[in-house]
Amino acid sequence: MATIRRRESGNYQAQIRLAGLKPISKTFPTKTQAKQFVRQVEGDAKLAQMLGDPLTNSLTIFDLITAFVEQYSGKDKTILLNLNWWLQKYGHFKVSKFTEDTVRQAINHLIEHGRNGRGMKPQTSNRYKSHLSTVFKFAQGKFGIKDNPCKLVSSQKEGKGRQRFLSQKEQLSLLEASKKSKWDKLYLFCLLAITTGARKGELLKLRWNHIDFKNKIVFFGNTKNGDNKEMPLTSASINELKLHRKVGNELIFSSPVKPKVAYDFRIHWAKVLIDANIPEYDLKHNEKLVIHSMRHSFCSTLANSGAELQDIATLAGHKSIQTTMRYIHVNNERKKTVVDSVFGKLKVK
Repeated sequence: MATIRRRESGNYQAQIRLAGLKPISKTFPTKTQAKQFVRQVEGDAKLAQMLGDPLTNSLTIFDLITAFVEQYSGKDKTILLNLNWWLQKYGHFKVSKFTEDTVRQAINHLIEHGRNGRGMKPQTSNRYKSHLSTVFKFAQGKFGIKDNPCKLVSSQKEGKGRQRFLSQKEQLSLLEASKKSKWDKLYLFCLLAITTGARKGELLKLRWNHIDFKNKIVFFGNTKNGDNKEMPLTSASINELKLHRKVGNELIFSSPVKPKVAYDFRIHWAKVLIDANIPEYDLKHNEKLVIHSMRHSFCSTLANSGAELQDIATLAGHKSIQTTMRYIHVNNERKKTVVDSVFGKLKVK
């Protein structure tokens, strides 16, 4: 049995109920398209019944992803971006023909070529698989699909992640050098990055009405993991913010030429590393020092100062302790302090 109803948006929703299966629904801009969908599904259902196959054989990856996206209310744009890749590459595949081998081949392709021919890190490819797996879990409830091919594919072994971070001495050198930069807000940017652990994108989106000067709090909206976050500000950060303070919702780190666009300060960043005598490329870890390294510095500084792991995860906005662990780099001094505090009094007379 099928029904077609007009929604408040003006679109038409087709809903099909078949014996033994959960209702299938899809929305179309016109009533004609909705009718065509009903005829196609009901026709496939009769054929499937004759062949003894389940109705899910007629569904495509396109159907699954579009149905998931229609009901998705999260803020994580990465999920939608990754699913769009699956949609473009495999949308035409029948669900019944989309196997674990297909997923494995897709992941191998991503690692070798990425989205633009430059390859992809294993941990990023794992996110692609995880997001598609979420779609299949959703489809199991909505369409009655039994198997999730993503579950049968092992995740790629992830590397240790970024290892380079700034020591406290390097942090002070960076801040001191940034005060002399031709960009008058580089010191403020570095100070906020080091003391809040915010991502580059989060800082560049900051507006003046996101700063609560009275309570010394900064508000980060729609962060990478989809959550809103409040962070305490140090007195030094508040004092520096006051020097540039403006009223309203203007970007704090706006371009002087285009106020509605964030400033591109890559040249100033490279220059300040030289002035601070901090090597941009770390031969020991075979790794480049980037702005995101200050986020690692934030987590590592907290850890080396004795902060609890759960507190660090909360402040960094991580949803899992495993993610936080990749950001923490404990120095030898901290290791020595921990060992001495536990075993220092252990003596044999």
